[in-house]
Amino acid sequence: VDTYQRRHEIEMLEQSRLNILEKCAPMQYLQEDADRMWKEYKRQDGFVLIARNLYSKAQDSKSGSDYNNAYQFCLKTKDCIENENEKLSVAFIEVFLHIYFQWRIRRYIHSEASELIDWELIHNFSSAIVGSVRSKNDPFYNYLLAIAHAHLDDWPSANILFDGLRRLGIPSRILYEPRDFLMGPKGNMQSFQGMLKKGARDQFIHIQDLNADFLLNRGENWGREGEIEHVYIRFSFGGPWAT
Repeated sequence: VDTYQRRHEIEMLEQSRLNILEKCAPMQYLQEDADRMWKEYKRQDGFVLIARNLYSKAQDSKSGSDYNNAYQFCLKTKDCIENENEKLSVAFIEVFLHIYFQWRIRRYIHSEASELIDWELIHNFSSAIVGSVRSKNDPFYNYLLAIAHAHLDDWPSANILFDGLRRLGIPSRILYEPRDFLMGPKGNMQSFQGMLKKGARDQFIHIQDLNADFLLNRGENWGREGEIEHVYIRFSFGGPWAT
């Protein structure tokens, strides 16, 4: 017990030190400290601090080059870790995923990026995170995994995750808050053609290209059953709908 308590106290002190470094230390010192922690203990905490620091800078500047710097650091660090046959820590995966998602998804809604969106990366990272004990029921990462499935044309898996999110007891204003669109390969909003259908209570649209039916946004005016409409697919934690 004493050994466990002592180890826990050391870890708490180390975490406090890392928190102070993240806020106050210059980048050169962060890099030196990260390299030392990795070389001596195979700990990734220092890399996580640097990635968070670079991500924060990119968020403040909204600069593509700053996001790219953060992404390239994570990519290089990922290779370094995996080259030594070590697994990426959940904390490192989380910040890497946030950087990539904010840069490549959220910033390119109305225009195409120069490269294809790596939905496999988003799927693999979010899957690893929700597979951890602490983030198993985290709405955001389950949501990212769901929309990754959707963009990889695995709607059954996406719908299972959305069903799980609806069961978490999330307040309706958060559950159904509009978030992201179903995108084209390079991140632009993609329009779909479909045929309107009428259910017992709601209207739907069947999109043949996706082989799926989508609930129509109740706040918009739609045509009659059997008519053709062009729509966008938008996601919330509660699932997709057509708008």
